[in-house]
Amino acid sequence: MNFEDNRVLGIQLGALLVTENHRYLVIKKNDHYSLLNIETMECSILEVALEHIEEVMAEDLQETVKQIIPAEHLKLVAKNIV
Repeated sequence: MNFEDNRVLGIQLGALLVTENHRYLVIKKNDHYSLLNIETMECSILEVALEHIEEVMAEDLQETVKQIIPAEHLKLVAKNIV
């Protein structure tokens, strides 16, 4: 759902989900949505639609989403360390 001031309601691809203990980036991997823990770089594959990710997080990961940061408000910088 979009608002007049371009806010978006709900979880979207590329969004950052902030919980009390972790931060997850919503990515799509092999036709499934996944949560990439940006602190540990662990990937949790979820086989549900975007609108059910929050429920799966509560059940499987025992985490509650405190904040959703849309992709358009993020700037990702990658560094290749050899």
